[in-house]
Amino acid sequence: MNIKVTGKVKHNGEWYGPGDVIPNVDEDDGNRIITIRAGDLLPKTQEEIAAEESAELAKKVEEERKAAAEKEQKEVEKQLKALRKKATDLGIQGVAEMDAETLAAEIEVAQQK
Repeated sequence: MNIKVTGKVKHNGEWYGPGDVIPNVDEDDGNRIITIRAGDLLPKTQEEIAAEESAELAKKVEEERKAAAEKEQKEVEKQLKALRKKATDLGIQGVAEMDAETLAAEIEVAQQK
């Protein structure tokens, strides 16, 4: 939040006088300055609003990307587990060390026998 100073106030070790603007004040300090009537809250600029919206959108996109990646990873693990079970059922040894591609090839060979 940005505060326009209406009196004399000290913020983070620096003195501000009437008409000064204190930028990027955290909520607790801003409320303190407003409560003691030493300043007023300035409305957000269009740039600040746009930056906040952009940050929120980026956060949402990243959360969706992570969720999709986790879902894909779970599906891959599920498929690998199924391949390992099928390979074990076919009597293939060492399935725990094999990747999905190797398992699929070994299963195909075992099924052709």
